[in-house]
Amino acid sequence: MSKVLLENDKPEVRDIQRRGWTRMNTAIIGMGNMGSKYARMILAGEVPGLKLTAVTRVNEERLKAIGDVWDENVKVYHSGEDLLAAFDRGEIELEALIVVTPHISHETFVKAGLKRGLHVLCDKPAGVYSRQAREMEEANVHGRVYGYVFHQRTYPAYAALKKLVDEQRYGKLLRVNWIVTDWFRPEAYYHSEPWRAKWSTDGGGTLLNQCPHNLDLLVWLCGMPESVYAWCNEGRYHSIEVEDDASIMMRWENGVTGIFVAATGERCGVNRLELSFEKAVIRCEDGRVRVLEEDPVQSDDMYAAIRCSWKEIDVSGADANAPADQAPAAYVRLLKAFSAACSKGTPLIADSSDARNNIMLINAMYMSSWTRSEVRLPKQDTPEELAFEQKYEELLKTKIESKS
Repeated sequence: MSKVLLENDKPEVRDIQRRGWTRMNTAIIGMGNMGSKYARMILAGEVPGLKLTAVTRVNEERLKAIGDVWDENVKVYHSGEDLLAAFDRGEIELEALIVVTPHISHETFVKAGLKRGLHVLCDKPAGVYSRQAREMEEANVHGRVYGYVFHQRTYPAYAALKKLVDEQRYGKLLRVNWIVTDWFRPEAYYHSEPWRAKWSTDGGGTLLNQCPHNLDLLVWLCGMPESVYAWCNEGRYHSIEVEDDASIMMRWENGVTGIFVAATGERCGVNRLELSFEKAVIRCEDGRVRVLEEDPVQSDDMYAAIRCSWKEIDVSGADANAPADQAPAAYVRLLKAFSAACSKGTPLIADSSDARNNIMLINAMYMSSWTRSEVRLPKQDTPEELAFEQKYEELLKTKIESKS
């Protein structure tokens, strides 16, 4: 069996070299909708660096979705705890763990995997409150690869947009506007699982469940806001106790301002991101990126508006349909990046620090809505972060008690 080629000398990479892995033995805890999709991708050979060794129980519907690629050699355990206990007994050999459980239990299994020296890939978000994200990061005492499933960073349109932002081709960023109301969910969705749409078991609504992707992209493109002021409407469209509609104002340290609007109840929703720069406006929508630029010739009339025209940006590989249609390929790209990070030390698509910022931003939005006040975002690893964590958990506890 040939050894994996190495690009650096990180401890986890040396360990792979010593053991001669070509495909990492990988377990998936959580075989729901997404977990079964990841399993199928790995079993179908779409992620050559990963070998599916063990999963938690698979119901008939999910097994049918995996289809004819299912491998009877994959060991199935009743629960995540049973799977990890089997690893401790030496019953299975593992190098990597993918956690795809309800997010309230992400902390339990991420910590368990990291403390056992496994590389871990976790689905979004990093738990329910930001202390969980910080403590999960601190649990990585072996320095293993620890990534998150923020796959939308690899969508061609967003990748092209990131390049334009980083190049500063159009000057400084001035304003951000994102309307993302295409996360429609029917009433049946919220009743499909008993833990959904409750503060005590789900931890939040659209901001915590659907919008982590958009908010991750927002920070990836524009940086972490300095403060937020939010209005979250609970049960506006559905019979649920958490929010299904949110409008947020944001402010950055450098003076940039922004608005973020999200909903899961608008039947004709849109996903439109606009970034206003000194010299242009960039719009990203439906997998397309367009730029509104000033025309070379302008009127000298003092009352005339600035003449501008739109031009299309070539987004190589972009799908002309809705961005969701790009998801399968994006998941494969992210899984491949995780495998490469473990075996070659190459960068992850998104790491634990990104996920920590993500959940902190969401918590700040909830805190602002509950207190009807502007909330400042703390920096990581500061006393202000600890105070923020404590205040949020107190407010969340009060929220849960009010619904019981």
